[in-house]
Amino acid sequence: MQNLQRHLTSRCLLAAMATVLLFSNFASADVFHLVTGGRVEGDLLNRNQKPRETYLVGLARGGQIALDKDFVERHEALSPVQAKYEAILPRMPNSAEGNWTMAQWCQESGLKDERLIHLRQAVALDPEHVAARHALGYNLVDGRWVNPDEHRSDAGEVRYKGKWVYRQDAALQQAEEERARAAGEWKTKISRWRKWMFKEKLRGEALANFRAIDDWNATPALADQLDNENDYNLKVLYMERLRQIGGNTSLTALFKRALDDPDERIRLAAMDHLKEMQVPAVIGMFRRALSDKEQYRVNNAAIALSRMDDKQAAPLLIEALTSIQRIQISGGGGGGGLGQINAGAGGLSAGSKAKILQKEVGNQGVLSALQHLTGGQLGFNKEQWRTWYAQTNTPTDVNLRRRDD
Repeated sequence: MQNLQRHLTSRCLLAAMATVLLFSNFASADVFHLVTGGRVEGDLLNRNQKPRETYLVGLARGGQIALDKDFVERHEALSPVQAKYEAILPRMPNSAEGNWTMAQWCQESGLKDERLIHLRQAVALDPEHVAARHALGYNLVDGRWVNPDEHRSDAGEVRYKGKWVYRQDAALQQAEEERARAAGEWKTKISRWRKWMFKEKLRGEALANFRAIDDWNATPALADQLDNENDYNLKVLYMERLRQIGGNTSLTALFKRALDDPDERIRLAAMDHLKEMQVPAVIGMFRRALSDKEQYRVNNAAIALSRMDDKQAAPLLIEALTSIQRIQISGGGGGGGLGQINAGAGGLSAGSKAKILQKEVGNQGVLSALQHLTGGQLGFNKEQWRTWYAQTNTPTDVNLRRRDD
């Protein structure tokens, strides 16, 4: 019965609105908000007046009024649909159903803000107005109307940058943003101080600044600078700070220098820094590098394991004693000789008589490491090394002879 009454009331209100709209002419209108808090509606007749002295307003009921510019706080031009809204509004009953009907009309007319105002007013006048509640996103939970914000908040979510996220995720995002901000600041500082290192008057201050860095947020900038640095002394400085600060970023940066830096002094220094950091994962990183496709990295990894006194790596070092080098031999233009020899090529050139040869080459860095760690002197012969290592590492109390049952 109550729903039927509401439906009939809504129909009557819509009919009243239609009557207002039928007998009204809605062009664009103007609203003048006065400094006293009032407002005047009508058409601005002297739009082209410059400079503005007065607002000459044609009133809808007829006649004109002149408003001094100092008496007008704000002038607002209304679109035709807003003008319709302003005409209907005074005739709307200040009831829940009146506001609900007005909200429906606002939705059809594209007035989003006004629609929300009337929906909220409808709920304020009638807390059990189901249609208005649902339009506002409310759900009935255990006999209580809960809006989307309350529902999410009860579920442990918070609004962060316009989105609902769990509190833990918001905290993580904030922490990540703070790290990114701090890392950006460190990048700027480190770049500036690097320039100072080449200026005699500023070198001392720059050096002191570098040596005072102890913030983990500085490690990305230090690692990036290390990757792109050509100056030996600055590389040494960056590596010292990375070792002191520690962390995964520092570990990765030093590991890369140990394997890839063209300067042997830097490679060895990086290896020693990694050893001093005493991170167990480093040994595994260098062991895995023994199977790298680049021969120079294999040798550098072996040298690192030797400096770290990793005797348990001996079996892996034995298998890495030699590498397969691919050599491309391309035929000449008819001379019948070997022609050009290109090491490291990956395949045959179309239309040529080139051949790919595979050659087993020794890894001197691996051999040196193996000799240092085991004391063996067997050259690059893997089979001899395997046999020797098995014999020398068999416990003395184990009898390897077969026993007759």
